[in-house]
Amino acid sequence: MALVRCLASADARHARELWAGSMGVWKHHSREYIWGLRLSVAGHAFVAFVIAYLLLDG
Repeated sequence: MALVRCLASADARHARELWAGSMGVWKHHSREYIWGLRLSVAGHAFVAFVIAYLLLDG
């Protein structure tokens, strides 16, 4: 919520510090973000594979 308050008040410097600073969200949760990205890409690849299989086999 602090990040949203900074963006609403146009305090970009503090918002950046909250997100990417030494105590920011990215430093504490980067592993979860990376795994989420990997799983999202794997899910999209699986859906593309299933659609291609259905279109080429059907």
